[in-house]
Amino acid sequence: MIISIDTREQEPLNITAAVDITEVRHEKLPFGDYGCRLANDEPLCPVFFERKAKGDLWGTLTSGIDRFKRELERVRESKATLYLAIEGSMTDIYAGYSHSQVFGSQIIRTIFTLKVKYGLEPVFCPDRAQMKYYIIETFEALRRNWEKHGAKEAGRV
Repeated sequence: MIISIDTREQEPLNITAAVDITEVRHEKLPFGDYGCRLANDEPLCPVFFERKAKGDLWGTLTSGIDRFKRELERVRESKATLYLAIEGSMTDIYAGYSHSQVFGSQIIRTIFTLKVKYGLEPVFCPDRAQMKYYIIETFEALRRNWEKHGAKEAGRV
């Protein structure tokens, strides 16, 4: 399996090649910051992760919301899934962000509205290590399913 990290990702997670990860590539992704290929000659799976630190989350869901909604429309049109990997627990987000006057409760409402409207999948991670493992384990599960059932049932179209 190949993990792809978008070339625009400014603070990439420390994902390295391992037993089931044969390569980590930096390439331009159609969505998000992380994607995967189940084998060398396979196209990208239609499952992507967008990583957000607290400050970036506030910016994206306030002043950047229109651009983010356009990205979510493109994700939906391509029949892909985008996970929003958030650096912080839900409690951390509810507590707010010291550099913004927008309440954390409004950010949470926006996240779940985008979930219902666009199929965005939020994942709250207490730290970057857990986020890394969540991403890797999701891609690993896709790979196992692909090996067992083939491309149609493994999340590829």
